[in-house]
Amino acid sequence: LRKVLPIKRAQRDACALRGDREHFAQLRGEVAERLIDRLDDTTRTFPKALELGCADGQILARLPGHGGVASLLQCDSSQKILDLCQTGSVGGIEASKRLVDEEEYPFEEGSLDLVISNLALHWINDVPETLTRIRRSLRPDSLFLASILGGDTLVELRHAFAIAEMERDGGISPHVSPLAGVADAGNLLG
Repeated sequence: LRKVLPIKRAQRDACALRGDREHFAQLRGEVAERLIDRLDDTTRTFPKALELGCADGQILARLPGHGGVASLLQCDSSQKILDLCQTGSVGGIEASKRLVDEEEYPFEEGSLDLVISNLALHWINDVPETLTRIRRSLRPDSLFLASILGGDTLVELRHAFAIAEMERDGGISPHVSPLAGVADAGNLLG
């Protein structure tokens, strides 16, 4: 895991160790439910699925009975997060986990039937390159489902940072990662 910056790994590890994770789990769970509902819109099955940025296991918890997924590989760049994830047979799905650097996305071309990512792509520095690698890893007629924070998310926080920094320092520096709009996200997939 060469490219994951130590600060980013520390942030991900801190997320896993927070005592108040249940506050965030509600949001992640609601979004996971909506992603999983999309699987019911297709008659296709997905024998080999990958979850990129598995966090607290919300996808696996809701996946049984949806989408014909036979196996799910849960991936994250934080071992502490992976320690929270279930493995083995979960509702008829063979679940496993693997420590990966999402920036390098080490999966072979045409090796996956489904890639799903629930509110995790904002941790990645080079989203366009990662999306290209995801697209290549999918077999023909496969599916990529992802949820991301949209372009207007945290706009009030970003404005507050900008005003405070202008007043204190006479300039602005980013404190929140850039967020893509819906059209921008679609264009990144090519």
